[in-house]
This record gives sequence, C-alpha cells and structure tokens, in this order.
Amino acid sequence: MGDVGDTNGQPVSGLPTSPLLKAKLRAPVVPDHYVRRPRLLRLLDEAVEGPLTLVVAPAGVGKTVLLAGWAAETGAATGWLSLDESDRDPSQLWSGMVAALDRLAPGSADAALARLRRPGGLSDVVEELLDGLDTRAGPSAVLVVDDLHFVAGDEGARSLATFLLHLPPWLRVVGLSRRQPELPLERLRARGQLREVHLAELRFSRREAHEMLARMAPSLPREWIETTAAQAAGWAAGLQLAALAARAEQARGEPGAAAAGDE
Repeated sequence: MGDVGDTNGQPVSGLPTSPLLKAKLRAPVVPDHYVRRPRLLRLLDEAVEGPLTLVVAPAGVGKTVLLAGWAAETGAATGWLSLDESDRDPSQLWSGMVAALDRLAPGSADAALARLRRPGGLSDVVEELLDGLDTRAGPSAVLVVDDLHFVAGDEGARSLATFLLHLPPWLRVVGLSRRQPELPLERLRARGQLREVHLAELRFSRREAHEMLARMAPSLPREWIETTAAQAAGWAAGLQLAALAARAEQARGEPGAAAAGDE
C-alpha cells in the first residue's frame, strides 16, 4: 500500500483516534487464498483515474479482498475506512472520514475536526474539510471506503454527496457497497466523475475459481475442483465455503467432498 501518515502508520497531525477507529482505518489483511486477478487490477487502475469509483455487488463476491489486494500493490498513497452500523450516525461517519483523510493529507482536517466538535450542521464540517484538503500538494491519493451502504438518512447521504461532488483534484475515492448508495449517481455520471464496477466483472472466471480452490484445498481431486468451480458460478463465498466443507470432511475421514451447491 502507498505510504500514509508517519513511518508507524499513525497520523502525524496529532488527530486523536480510538482503538476501534484505528481498526477501521486499517486495510484488511490479504488472505492466503487470495487470487491475484490482473483483469480486475487493471480495471481498478483505470477506474481511479476518475474522482469516484463505485464497486457495487452483493455480499460474498469478494469486493473487500479485491480492493485490499489492489491497495497492497498500487503505487498510489492509499487510505482505508471500513464503515459499520455506527456510521448511520452522520457525526460518527464524518469522524471516521476526517481521520482517514488526515492520514492522506496530515493536518488538512484539523479545522474540520474542530468544527465537528461544535454544535451545528455537517455542511460546515464538509466545507472546512474540502478547504483543508485543497491545500495539499503532491501526487494523487486514493481513499477506499468499505461498506458504503451503511450511509443512510438525509443528513448523512446529503453531506457525503456534497463531499464527493467537490473532491479536490488530487483525491480519488473508491466506495464498496452491497447496493447502490444514496448518492446523486445520474449527476455524477453526467459530469463524467463516476466509474462503476458491478457483479458481472467481479464473478470469478473458471480459471480463477480453480486457482482459489487449489489454494484452499490442494489435496482434493481435480474432478471435485472442476465440479465445484462450475456450481459456484463465480461466487467467491460459495468457493470458500465448499473448500472449507470439503477440508472438514477430509479431516473427519469421510469419503465424499461437498461441492458448492450441495446441501
């Protein structure tokens, strides 16, 4: 991953972060069974030339692992923010956004943080943040926001839309979501600011499925791998669950190995 913050991965401006927030600011570890998919890595390289990229697909497709793998090898400075249920609260959402962006542009979020701590609307926070980010000089950087579908409600969605419509030239945002987020997508498309990746691109090809299964269950016969890859229909979670079930059956000494789709 590109360098952010100081040499210990901590924000250099003194922005306070709780242990939970620090965890949300870390990119997930790329698992041992990660399959490097050059076609999708090239697609992401091209997509982040634009201001906003949305990766939208149901759970279990492998969005997070794909982006973690891409972030680990891209040459651009990359930050990460994982959202959860608590980020349905707009103030909580922007606390995380401010902390994540402070790692990409140390000190640029100080005024926004101070505004966030005072009573008032989030529009002022977003304005202060955009003003601070505009002062950063240097090459492009990427912020990955995982589980963007947790942003809900008028205030949260409206403030995020304002931010994304006015990104500074150096900042790229990649949002991962299980469904279309509550954003002005048609307006972003019309402006040429939006790149999109969907389920059709994310499904594992037969070769990619074979590679994942061979990594997770290398001792299983090729016939089982062929059958399971076909039945999973490119679904990453189906491949993983089938491999785990087959390994468990092997450990119990049972002769059969369940394939994806078997009850």
